[in-house]
Amino acid sequence: MSNKLFRAHRLSDLPAQSDKLQNPYVANERRPRDTPVELHSLTNNWFEKQFGLRFRSRTLFCSGNKEMAREYCDENHGLISIRPVGEFKLCYSPNCADLYRHFQRVGSHPWKQDEVWAQLESLDYQILENDSWDFAAASGCEIMIYSEQFIYRREDN
Repeated sequence: MSNKLFRAHRLSDLPAQSDKLQNPYVANERRPRDTPVELHSLTNNWFEKQFGLRFRSRTLFCSGNKEMAREYCDENHGLISIRPVGEFKLCYSPNCADLYRHFQRVGSHPWKQDEVWAQLESLDYQILENDSWDFAAASGCEIMIYSEQFIYRREDN
């Protein structure tokens, strides 16, 4: 597992250059940063039905593409690399660089469950458990990864 996974992360949660990071979404579901709540709920329900985990609410989002992750950095979010500690589940689509941007292009508001779920089906999401993420990272696509704890390293340079 040599390919790095990058993400923009809240700077206030990064006290050191490198350290352990608890997954804050194990106990409290993540609220979407950009995605409409209605769409977030529909996608979450699909992931739970397909894979048994609410990937849009319980995971950290990352990418093997450093520049893609950097796009989400701002004055409150810095670029880090992460790797899970212990067991993990990872979900990604080799056909979708960023699900938020995918649905921006689709633009079918008001959101209907059958249309959203059909879009998700067409993207060929895959799940990995405790296995190499090299192929997922090399895809350059958005990755959702669930673990209770991660090791992070700030990638400010």
